[in-house]
Amino acid sequence: LDEDDLAIFKDEIKEENELQCGLVEILGLLFKTHKLHCRPLVDKVLTEIIPKLSGTQDKAKQKFLLYILDDMIEYLGPEFLGEQIFHQIVGEVCKFAALPAAAIRQAACYGIGMAAQNGGAGFAGVSQLCLTSLSTAINYQADSKVKEKKQKMFKFQHARDNAVAAFGRVLRYQNTCIDAANLIADWVNFLPLEKDYIEAKFCNEFLAEETMKNSALILGPNNERL
Repeated sequence: LDEDDLAIFKDEIKEENELQCGLVEILGLLFKTHKLHCRPLVDKVLTEIIPKLSGTQDKAKQKFLLYILDDMIEYLGPEFLGEQIFHQIVGEVCKFAALPAAAIRQAACYGIGMAAQNGGAGFAGVSQLCLTSLSTAINYQADSKVKEKKQKMFKFQHARDNAVAAFGRVLRYQNTCIDAANLIADWVNFLPLEKDYIEAKFCNEFLAEETMKNSALILGPNNERL
């Protein structure tokens, strides 16, 4: 291909990616507002989209799949999907939590947080997988290429903030199926969030609520985490 052909090819890829982003947004709105009419769409995702894109190394396709799965977790949940399918979808999302691309890790952690918030009793079956995936995302280390670029470092820190916030959502909404008393000490040590102000608001509110309820749980028996 010559330079003109390559330019056309890149433009076509860009247009296709933008079209996919628009499609994901529409699917999310349908899941949110017309859940009862979405069974054929869900079946298509389960039988065609997930098998086709699971394991793909293409970042655009990873985002396409991950955003759909996040919306299914957030707006449909185990009551609509069934517990087995809910576990399948959450398991698929967890695979993305250890990938190098910060935007992918961030989206995966968001999905895990939504699974904790909206999963009810159905979350118990994937709780340990989710905690392990979040631990991997939180402790993911930035390499030299990321550290030397301000924008890449900003995205990296955003992804970590999302992982810590998702951890907080597990503690807040699923404390009966995990060892919350010990895990909350780890979560406090990950604070404060510094880049994602929306998630920081959630974390700070949760921190304040739990401190008012049981300060020793948050600060330690001897206030060592004060």
